[in-house]
Parts: sequence; structure tokens; C-alpha cells
Amino acid sequence: MYRKILTLTSALTAGVVTSASADPFNGVYVGVRAGWSQFGADFKISGPVSGNSKGSDDAFAGGIQLGYAYTTQNDIYLAGELNLDWRSKTDNVDSTTIPGADIKLGYKFDSVVPYATVGITGQKFSLFAPNNSHEDSLVGVRPGVGVLFGISENISLGTEYTYSYFEKMSVTDGNTSLSMRPHFHSIMARLVYTF
Repeated sequence: MYRKILTLTSALTAGVVTSASADPFNGVYVGVRAGWSQFGADFKISGPVSGNSKGSDDAFAGGIQLGYAYTTQNDIYLAGELNLDWRSKTDNVDSTTIPGADIKLGYKFDSVVPYATVGITGQKFSLFAPNNSHEDSLVGVRPGVGVLFGISENISLGTEYTYSYFEKMSVTDGNTSLSMRPHFHSIMARLVYTF
């Protein structure tokens, strides 16, 4: 009798351990993402002629990511991620590859994990005046929110919104100064494979 109980307990324990180790929200993961990205900027002209303006353009964006996720016994979801995105080039955006790093914090509801994310990202920009121009590589802050849906033992699908904002850059042309404060809105669909 005791032997049967021990055998059953061992089998149940093995099942729980196997299930936990196969959780798509625990472990090293890789993934791809793709979606929409909008570049925007606030422009300011100071000098004999002064004024403010805004500009924006939409583009397709995509990328890859590598990270590590851990879900606690209390279902708190934690993840650290390195990513490299691609975006089409525009008048004021020079670099098409966008490196970044993010930290994610969420809560696991069965097979669904809503989370908040914050990170840093780098981007090269150009600012043009009639007789001068300026290029600079800026580091920005990238907060956002997202959700992951576990669809198998190793695969999860999700979507994520981020807002990236950068410090101001400027260029001087004679006695006139032109400044730009760039930012991005992005919505990406994610496909993640956890080892």
C-alpha cells in the first residue's frame, strides 16, 4: 500500500516538475517581432524668425530578441531582454538598425502574462538647416506595455506597445537655431520560443 502511494506521489511530482520546466514563461528565449512604427519630432526655430512645428511618418518595423524569463511561485513574471530592431530610413532618421535592452515585469494568469516594460534604445538622427546639418547618435528611454499568450510548452505569442523618447538635438545656421526632440510610437506582434 505504502509502495503504491509512494509510486503515485513520485509520478505526480515528476509531472509537476516536467510541466514547470516546459513553461513558456521560464527560461532562455529567442524571438522575432514585426509591426508598425511612427517617428515623430517636435521642431523649434529660434532667431529672427521663431516658431514651433511637428512632424511624423509611419513605417514598417521588425526585429529579433534574446532574453531570459522567470516566473516566481507567486506568478510574478520577470524578464530581461536584448533586442535589435530594423526600421526604414527617413529624412531625420539615419540608422535602420536599432539596438536596445528592456526589463519586463508582469503577472501570470494561467497561460496569459500582461506586463509593463522599460528599457533603453539607441538611434542615429540628422537635423538639416538651409546652410548646415548635424548628425548625432542618441540614447533614449523606452517604456511600454504588452501581453504574452502561451500556446504550447515552448511557444508564446504576444503584442507590445512602446514609446521611445530622446533628448533634444540642435543645429545653428547663422543667427538661427533649429532644434528637434525625436520620439517613436511602436506596436509589435511577437513570436517567442523558450528553451
